[in-house]
Amino acid sequence: MENNIIDPKTLKVQSELPRIEFENQNQLEKTVDAMVERFTGLVVTKDTYELHRH
Repeated sequence: MENNIIDPKTLKVQSELPRIEFENQNQLEKTVDAMVERFTGLVVTKDTYELHRH
């Protein structure tokens, strides 16, 4: 009887991740852009931490 074991070094796997779609993608993009703008350049130190905590 022949040995039919697959060598894992030669095994090639192709996969495709599931696609995720948002019904409100435009609003999501606007929200993310607004958050990026709000926090770009923000520097929090020990002295200013309490001011920015909310």
